[in-house]
Amino acid sequence: MTSCRPTLAVSAILLVLSALGGAASCPTAVGTSAATAQSYLQRDRQLRDPACTAVALARLAEPGAMGDPTTLTRYLDFVQPDVQGLIVLQNDNVAAVYPAVKALVRIGSKAMPALVEVLKRPDQKYAVRRNAGRTIKLLNEHDSVLVIEHLLLAARAENGTARKLLEEAAMWISEWCADRDRTACDETYALYLRPVVGDH
Repeated sequence: MTSCRPTLAVSAILLVLSALGGAASCPTAVGTSAATAQSYLQRDRQLRDPACTAVALARLAEPGAMGDPTTLTRYLDFVQPDVQGLIVLQNDNVAAVYPAVKALVRIGSKAMPALVEVLKRPDQKYAVRRNAGRTIKLLNEHDSVLVIEHLLLAARAENGTARKLLEEAAMWISEWCADRDRTACDETYALYLRPVVGDH
């Protein structure tokens, strides 16, 4: 764990430098308020500049800036410029690599429905779904057992593909459990997958 700290520090420095560089080259309005940042992100993604997108996401990750969760989930695969390949992605540093994760965590529990919606949709990219799972774990303060319970309860309310995808997401969380929580995670997953009366 100690060996990761210098890398994370370098990542944080690059994030700041990248945001400053983007701010200098973007229209002033992009980062002046949460509303303008939100408006920018709602445009056609193909027409936006990555540096400006990073500025807008950084603005929505600031204290008090409540972005729209559904809009932010569309950027869960957006990598902070100049960070690609710099660090090994882990649950502890995912928000430094993917700025939308940080903005969603800032929103708090109100972001949960949008994140669960991402996890159960087969048309979402794999990276988007994985980062939605990581974001939910961060929102629940790394309590893997609680997240597994939440996702499998949501799965019980679904059918077909949506149900399978939520169960798959719960399995990811189980795989990400810390060693001290491994037994509890495995037991929770096994318990919630047992057939119940009236379940088809």
